[in-house]
Amino acid sequence: MKFGTRHLTAVFAGGFLLLALLYWAVVLRPAAVERRTLEARVVDMTEDLERMRLLQDQWERFQEMRSEAERMLQRRGDGFTLLSYLEGVSRQIDISDKIQYMKPLEFSEPVEGLQPTGIEMRLERLDIQELVQFLYRVEHSENLLNVVRMKIRPSSGKTERTLELTLQVNTYR
Repeated sequence: MKFGTRHLTAVFAGGFLLLALLYWAVVLRPAAVERRTLEARVVDMTEDLERMRLLQDQWERFQEMRSEAERMLQRRGDGFTLLSYLEGVSRQIDISDKIQYMKPLEFSEPVEGLQPTGIEMRLERLDIQELVQFLYRVEHSENLLNVVRMKIRPSSGKTERTLELTLQVNTYR
């Protein structure tokens, strides 16, 4: 049986088409799928890297803030007490007679070697200037104080225009 040129051409074309289809199915298609997968992974890893850089920046800022806080605690010394500091500020502003009460707050557990301590205090018959001076000196002290809660309301006296301040201040020792 002899094949004519047409038949041979058709067989070669069919074989070539079969080889091309096989090459596409075995080599090109898996490579394209793998390339898309790798490109998606590169995008994910790039996003992960950016998140890691942001977290590293946050961690470095946290470490700087922690170091600064430790320096502040060392600078104020072992003899610092929150109660005496708040009393001293009220004496400097001449409002110590307006203190209704000062009571220490109890905390359950130390935080990484630091023992939290706090004072709740109430001041009455304060004018605006005294209130601002007192809060400014507490907030802007170099003693690592944190005003956790504050309540300001008008004093109960109807003739005076004074305020009542209830304040909770925390720090560490």
